[in-house]
Amino acid sequence: MSKSAGNGIDPVEMIEKYGADAVRYSLMILTREGQDVKLAENRFELGQRFCNKIWNVSRFVLQNLEGADPAALAATPAAEDLELEDRWVRSRLQAMREEVSLHLDNYDFHDAAQALYRFTWDDFCDWYIESAKRRLWAAEDAPADGPEARSAAAARATLGQTLAQLLKLLHPFTPYLSEALWAEVPASLREEGLLMGAAWPESQPEHANQAAEEQFERLQDVVRALRNVRGLLEIPAGDRPQATVLCDSAEARDSMAQCKELTCFLARVESMDLGTVDDASPANTGTDVFRGGSVFLPFTEETDPAKLRSNLEKKMQKVEKGIKGIEGKLGNERFLANADPDVVASERLRIEDLRKELETLSANLVGLAD
Repeated sequence: MSKSAGNGIDPVEMIEKYGADAVRYSLMILTREGQDVKLAENRFELGQRFCNKIWNVSRFVLQNLEGADPAALAATPAAEDLELEDRWVRSRLQAMREEVSLHLDNYDFHDAAQALYRFTWDDFCDWYIESAKRRLWAAEDAPADGPEARSAAAARATLGQTLAQLLKLLHPFTPYLSEALWAEVPASLREEGLLMGAAWPESQPEHANQAAEEQFERLQDVVRALRNVRGLLEIPAGDRPQATVLCDSAEARDSMAQCKELTCFLARVESMDLGTVDDASPANTGTDVFRGGSVFLPFTEETDPAKLRSNLEKKMQKVEKGIKGIEGKLGNERFLANADPDVVASERLRIEDLRKELETLSANLVGLAD
């Protein structure tokens, strides 16, 4: 901002428009220590969207905790009642807690804000919340003392405990929002009084679970691949096709078999046939690759091979153009020397994504030729 250029931003106006927490969080996540940031009014939308996300996911969690046994919410569920997604999110929470604490100790507020953003938006909202819905819905019409009810209770405990810990970690960044939500958290999950007086979350190394993280990451890769194929074939959201997943090892296949039901739920497929890459690939299918194998979905009645081929070729041309553009940037010494490190890292990640997309498009084009 420059006073002489007349592009200054009045912080009071921004607070009135976007909210105090949104402005506070935006400034911290946008500004890396030791660097200036080109600040524009619309950049506060990032913090506003994040605060809205926190509010919405908190309301969802709190609504699903209503009527739950307070003691059960506060206790760690029995190991046999914890599903893969429970073990995974508890492990991710522990890692994020350690990361945020370290960054705050070192006054690296930007890095701490980013770690909170990734966990809140990606891990908790996009993956754990969506995974937990399957068990919460399954228990609605199930016997109160049945396995579905116990599984749903474990999901509620994980939801409540994760939210309580997350609000504590968010408090230095979004104090007004987290304080308001803290008052709504069940008493068994929090200390009495204001959140600003609560103790900082203690480390829980017993929740670290590398095996669960690796297994869930494979599930995520498969789900993303299946979603990519759905988009490629333009399969309607309400359709539940039959999926085939071929893994590069029997170990990976057995791992996927353990979380088959959850994978089908998240990918919106009716069922999933599992095999290894030694098995024959199904005919008349769209495909995508993941780290450790390939996924296949059958063509629909509306699939026109000629139209699909044309679309694939157009997308390949667009992706190839994008790859060349980024290669030009990354091959420019001036760009590497002057650009923000985050921008350079983002470009490197982007080109990897584009190369993977090109590989997928090419595999589908070859499949059409066969």
